[in-house]
Amino acid sequence: MTRRWTPRSWAPPTAFARSLTRTITWAALERLTLPVQPITGDADLYNPPSVMRLDSGHLADVQTHVVREAGHHPHGEQPAAWNRLLIRFLRRHGGS
Repeated sequence: MTRRWTPRSWAPPTAFARSLTRTITWAALERLTLPVQPITGDADLYNPPSVMRLDSGHLADVQTHVVREAGHHPHGEQPAAWNRLLIRFLRRHGGS
C-alpha cells in the first residue's frame, strides 16, 4: 500500500533544492567568456527556441541550434543530430 502524496510529504532532492538558491541573471550570462552552444528542440515546451534565443542574446560567444522533431531532450530524441552538433562544436573549440 502506498501513501497518498501531499505537498507536505514531498521534499526535493538536495541538489535540486540547492540549485534553486542560485539565480542566473542576464548580467551573469554577459560575464561568460567561454563558448556556449545552447541546443533545444523545436517542440520544447520547457525551454522553447524563442526563450533560448532571448537568453543567448546575453552571451558573448554563442551559437544556437534548434533540433527538428525534438522536444526538451533532443540528445535522446534525435541523437544523430545532437552528436553532429556536439562534435562540430568540440572540434571548433579545441576538442579532438
